[in-house]
Amino acid sequence: MSPQTVEDIRKIEDRLANEIRERQALIEAYRIVREDMSRQQGTNGTAPDDNAHPNLLLVPHNPTERAYGENTRLVKSAIAKMPTDYTIRDIHRCLRTFGYQLGMNAVATVLTRLKKNGEIEEIEPGRGQRPAVFKKVI
Repeated sequence: MSPQTVEDIRKIEDRLANEIRERQALIEAYRIVREDMSRQQGTNGTAPDDNAHPNLLLVPHNPTERAYGENTRLVKSAIAKMPTDYTIRDIHRCLRTFGYQLGMNAVATVLTRLKKNGEIEEIEPGRGQRPAVFKKVI
């Protein structure tokens, strides 16, 4: 269906701009991971045996073994890696990239708590399949 009004076109432009911003943040996250992995690789071309990433401060990967506050620390570490505005999907992808199996509900719970505490700001509310866009509060 083609746009019918100027407002329809503006909405499409806004949606595309948001998608581009999300993709750029994801590209930056992958660049950071790639560079970090290059620095960590041993002489045989494989990553060191310790699974802990130096930028994510927690080691346990089994949800039943997580300590109190671990989800919050993981999400805060992932937020620190975000170069620009980010969504819950960006945080979830970043954590999965580093090997942490934190569910979307757990990430959403932490983001809601951080927003309530004023540590992050929701700059665009989510709607339907489109996730909310957040930014760091300086």
